[in-house]
Amino acid sequence: MTQEIIVFHESVLESWKKDFGTFVMICGVFGVARLIDSSALEWVGGIIAAISIVGASVRFLKTGVTTPQKASNLLYRQYGVEPEKEAE
Repeated sequence: MTQEIIVFHESVLESWKKDFGTFVMICGVFGVARLIDSSALEWVGGIIAAISIVGASVRFLKTGVTTPQKASNLLYRQYGVEPEKEAE
C-alpha cells in the first residue's frame, strides 16, 4: 500500500489572492475585447486563460509533495526540521 502526503506551501488567503488576480486579468481582457468588439482579443483572452490553468497545474505537479521522504526533505530544506528518531 502506497502512502501519499500532500504539503501545501501557501495559506488559503494567499491562494485566493493569486486566483483573484488571474480572474481579474482574464475578465479584463474579455471586457476590453467586448467593448471594442474585437474577436481577436477574445481569442487572446481564451489563450491566456488556458495558459494560466495549465501553468497552475504544472506548477502544482512539480512542487507537489507526494511521499513521506519528499515531505521530510521539504521540511528540512525550508525550515530546518529534522525527522524524529524512532524509539528502539
